[in-house]
Amino acid sequence: VAARSGGKVNDVVLALASGILREYLLGLEALPKKTLTAFVPISARDAGDADSKNAVFGMVVPLATEIDDPRGRLEAIIAGATQSKELANPFRALVPHMADVPTFGTPMMLQLLTVFYGRSGLANVMPPPLNVVVSNVFFSKRPYYCAGGEIEHLYPMSIVVHGQALNITVHGYRQNLDFGLIAGANVLADLQPLADAMPRQLAALEKAYGLVAA
Repeated sequence: VAARSGGKVNDVVLALASGILREYLLGLEALPKKTLTAFVPISARDAGDADSKNAVFGMVVPLATEIDDPRGRLEAIIAGATQSKELANPFRALVPHMADVPTFGTPMMLQLLTVFYGRSGLANVMPPPLNVVVSNVFFSKRPYYCAGGEIEHLYPMSIVVHGQALNITVHGYRQNLDFGLIAGANVLADLQPLADAMPRQLAALEKAYGLVAA
């Protein structure tokens, strides 16, 4: 699908996230007229850099959830991701310097700010700039083993924060993309419908690009 669309695997991952969210919210009759947006982490680490410090920043990508056609949705995501990456790239050089900034107390401060944001009603006046986190992390093309047994899949677990109740993280392992969906139980108590929608959305993209019979 990535090759046929002229995009990247990351773009297809975003399209799958967009498709399952659109399908889920349509079922609830709660799909917003404006597109949902995703925060997409980007590695700022140079090739061969083995430093233990974090070297990651990110960009916000429109998910084109308002577009019904799967092909048109993916093409809009590719265009949006390209533009967002161009806007984010100038800040890439700042990331190593930010890693040296002391962060003591930052988690507590962030928690206080998010609690204030939620309980003050500010979220109703100033919606968060992003709705979901979608992260694609390459792990390894070669297999790993544990106690002599080959690890077949690596399903990631990530975090959710106030205002972004869903996190979709993907591990590239061997020839697979293993999806891990994590959500706040008070917002999304059952993630199975989203997981079930994923093969349907992939099939829709394959059909849209002529990879399977119409």
